[in-house]
Formats: sequence, structure tokens, C-alpha cells
Amino acid sequence: MHQRAERGQSTVETAILLPLVVLLVALIVQVGIVTRDHLALWQTAGTAARLASIDPHNTAAIQTFVDDTLHLAPTLVTVERIDNLVTTSLHHRYTISLLFLDTHIRIFDMKASVTMHVEDVG
Repeated sequence: MHQRAERGQSTVETAILLPLVVLLVALIVQVGIVTRDHLALWQTAGTAARLASIDPHNTAAIQTFVDDTLHLAPTLVTVERIDNLVTTSLHHRYTISLLFLDTHIRIFDMKASVTMHVEDVG
């Protein structure tokens, strides 16, 4: 009789802990996804700054490049030229969707800004 009671106890313990373990794994996966997206934002900002250093006035092409590469829509791209320097800034409001619900929660704003020298292609 004592063994049977212990088997039921382990089932109850598993039923209580399993949702917590699943939630912890989901949290770890989500942190990995956010980190991947943030690194991709910085990589794309660097490449966009390289494009802006060649042609700083072609902001439409830079915006199209960012949209096609990053897949984090919408991402606001600003290009600012001061003397021989051009700064490309990317801004994205990062949201996550809740499981089984049709709602999104804004977590934070991701920003990346890269400055480069303007190339003389004259």
C-alpha cells in the first residue's frame, strides 16, 4: 500500500512541475530569439551604413535593403550626413505574441546606429 501512494505522489509532483519547466524552456527560447534579432539589427545597420557611405542621399534604397534583409517590420531607418560622416540609425519596436491569444506585447525598442566616412566616388 505504501508503494502505491508514492507512485501517485510522483505523478502529482510531475503534474505540478511540468508547466513550470515548459514555461522556463519557452522563456529561454524567447531570450534566444530576441538576442538573434538584436544581433541581426546591428549587422544590418552596419551594412546599411556602408550603403549610405557610398550614396547617402538614396534613403529609399537603404530602407528597401533593411526591410528585405531584416524581416522585422516596421523598422524605421534614418540617414544623417554631417560633413564627411554619415550615420545610419535603425529603430524597431520589438513585440512578442502571446501563445494561444491574438495579442502582441511590446517589450522594448531595439536601436542600432553606425557611423562611417562618406566615400568620394567623384
